Amino acid sequence: MPLLAVSGKDPMRLVALLCWFDEKPEFLADTVRSLAAAQVDALVALDGAYRLYPASQGRQTSPVEQWNALVDAAYDTRLQWTMAEGKPGGWESECEKRTELFRLAERHDPDWYLVIDADEVILQAPADLKDRLAATGKDYADFLSLEHTAPTLHAESEDGAPIILAQRYVKPRRGLIRAVPGIVVGPAHYDYFTPDGRNLWGGEYGDPLQVRDMVIDHRNRLRAPERMQAAIAYRDARDATGIERVPA
Repeated sequence: MPLLAVSGKDPMRLVALLCWFDEKPEFLADTVRSLAAAQVDALVALDGAYRLYPASQGRQTSPVEQWNALVDAAYDTRLQWTMAEGKPGGWESECEKRTELFRLAERHDPDWYLVIDADEVILQAPADLKDRLAATGKDYADFLSLEHTAPTLHAESEDGAPIILAQRYVKPRRGLIRAVPGIVVGPAHYDYFTPDGRNLWGGEYGDPLQVRDMVIDHRNRLRAPERMQAAIAYRDARDATGIERVPA
């Protein structure tokens, strides 16, 4: 059963959506504390493994220290919050889990959603972010994501030692979504369909509001190697079984 803490509606409510399973507690805490930069009002976090995820080892719920890290960070940031545990037997797919995340988030009477992952931290956001979202007629917005490339062997130094380069680059990230009731995720995890058939994430519906002075740090390369390998193995199994639509 979800744990819920919620109060009355503010003039413009921004609700953060977080799917997670078996993350570093410090990663989770950093993500939640960074929500203050975007004036987020509430956090909705949904736990649980996917059935095909190889590292779940029969567990559907993350360790209690991860829940504690989320709750402590939410209190520190004065966020309202909903946190719910995994599905018995595991989530069939990311589509199923994220669809349930939207249903939980609707309890917070949101105006906009911020979709964020446990390896992402908000570095900066404009002070008038909510004003921009409230004023736009668009249904989604892009901000900037600071990405890590895989380290590469570039050359050797004079003493023959290898020189490893770790590079960063910036790309647009569609993570702000208008809170249309009834959003369903699928057939792929990047398809966010409204009841009237608009795809607010993966489709070509309209042009996004550009929020180029909002930047997140995507810290996926800082995860433990075994955690990254498990994620790759899950994606391979997902594509092989066809539980999501895979582009040609």
